[in-house]
Amino acid sequence: MHTIKPIDKEIIKNLSQRFKNIITVEEHNIIGGLGSAVAEELSYLGINTRIHRMGINDEYSKSGSYNFMKDVHKISSKFIFEKVKEILKI
Repeated sequence: MHTIKPIDKEIIKNLSQRFKNIITVEEHNIIGGLGSAVAEELSYLGINTRIHRMGINDEYSKSGSYNFMKDVHKISSKFIFEKVKEILKI
C-alpha cells in the first residue's frame, strides 16, 4: 500500500476476502500508522481477518544504523520471515 491517507479501502477489502491474515510492517510507531488504519477499516467493514502489526512499539529506543535499528525493533526481513512462518505454522 503506497499511502495511509487516503487508505485504499478496496485493497483491504479484497485482501481480507482472499486471506485469513494480513501483516503490516512499518518503520515507525505502530500507533496511528498503517496497521491501525487497516485494522480500523477491517472493523468498519465487519470483516474478521486477523491483522498482525509489525513496527516500533511506543517506547524509548536506542540509536544506531538503519539495519541495526530494524533488527532492534524486529522489522528486518529475517523477523518478517519468522512472523510469516509463525502465522502459517511452518
